[in-house]
Amino acid sequence: MADLLSADSLPPFIDDLSNLDACFVLWKDNWRSLTVDDLFLNSLQSAKLSLPAQDVFNTKELRSLLSDVLKALTSDLSPRQIARLLLNFWDVYKRKRLAYASQVSHLQRGLTRLGEVSDAVRKLQEEKERSQKTVQEKQEQAEATLQEVARAMVEAEERRKHSQALEAEAQKEENEQVKNSSQIEAELAKIDPEVAEAKKALGAITSQQISEIRSLKVPPEPVRDVLGALLRLLGQSDCSWNAMKRFLGERGSVARLLNFNAAALPQAVRQEVEAMVEAKRTSFEPGSIRRVSVAAAPFAAWTLASLKFSRVIERLAPIRERSDAARASLQTTRDKLQQCRQELAETDGRIAAMKEEFARCTQEAEQLKAGLDATASLIARASMLADRLSEEKERWAAQLGAQESQQELCIPQCMLAAAFLTCLCAEDEDRRREFLRRIHR
Repeated sequence: MADLLSADSLPPFIDDLSNLDACFVLWKDNWRSLTVDDLFLNSLQSAKLSLPAQDVFNTKELRSLLSDVLKALTSDLSPRQIARLLLNFWDVYKRKRLAYASQVSHLQRGLTRLGEVSDAVRKLQEEKERSQKTVQEKQEQAEATLQEVARAMVEAEERRKHSQALEAEAQKEENEQVKNSSQIEAELAKIDPEVAEAKKALGAITSQQISEIRSLKVPPEPVRDVLGALLRLLGQSDCSWNAMKRFLGERGSVARLLNFNAAALPQAVRQEVEAMVEAKRTSFEPGSIRRVSVAAAPFAAWTLASLKFSRVIERLAPIRERSDAARASLQTTRDKLQQCRQELAETDGRIAAMKEEFARCTQEAEQLKAGLDATASLIARASMLADRLSEEKERWAAQLGAQESQQELCIPQCMLAAAFLTCLCAEDEDRRREFLRRIHR
């Protein structure tokens, strides 16, 4: 059997006439409808092997189209013509399918590129908006930092002025302190030699001299006056002769006098003793007391020196108070000055940091502006290109739609083309018009 779907199978068979001696040749001028269906299905299966997998055929409609074409042809076709018709149909369809796929792919690539351009423009526009917002934020941040720097500089200037005022005040208080201290030292310097001389004489008293005074049954009046004033200075109210002897007999009585703090002497006691001394002044004169008792003279000198030292301390009390107040005020001022200097240093450091922040924000804003200008220029060029290609995009989209519409008519048109190529090439125009009229009907 010869494969009529293969154009090369029949001629070699006929050329070799010896085949006719070894077989019977059965020739049919036409085929039954079922045979045509089988031939159609075989051709469809063969064609699918070389067509894209996405091509789907409606077998029933395609078979009906073939039947309509065969009916529109007024003369019956031989089996070979039917096979050739199917071969021509699939050949034309494959060519048209490839041309359609190429055109659609070209249009889709073009539309994809245009879509990419539009997406790029949109992304650039979004980036531009973000950059503008960032630039505005950086500018606002730089402006806020600049204002903060200005406020900090005003604050620093005020702190410097306050620091200078504190330094002047501290210097003034220190001068006052030095003045008060000098005055106190000068006053004490006047009395210190007398006190030291009295203590020296007091320390030179021997126990024999003290025993000599105690042995007196009736002491001379100057001795009684001196020892009475001495006991009152020590805070004793009993100034009898027995109390005097008892004091002199105490161990360490002289050391007690040497360690006596005249600065802490109450004013009332001092005034009382001064009244006693004033009433018995001759008893406290060095010459008078020495004539009566050499041992009592140091006690008289110590009493007078203690009274004088107490008066000086009392007179210096306001000066000491002012000195203590000045010292405390000076320390307070120095603490404030130290705190002010520390705050000033912190303010200067904050100003330096804010200046660096301002410079950084300004630099970043300038860099963003430069990038923003470049982005704006790129957007302008891309937008211009997109505008120029907008008409081209519409035309390509229309062409793609037309191609899709033509694809729906591709199979009928290919079948008509196959009919013309196979059966109507040698026919006249009237015969062809009649075929088209029949097929359209």
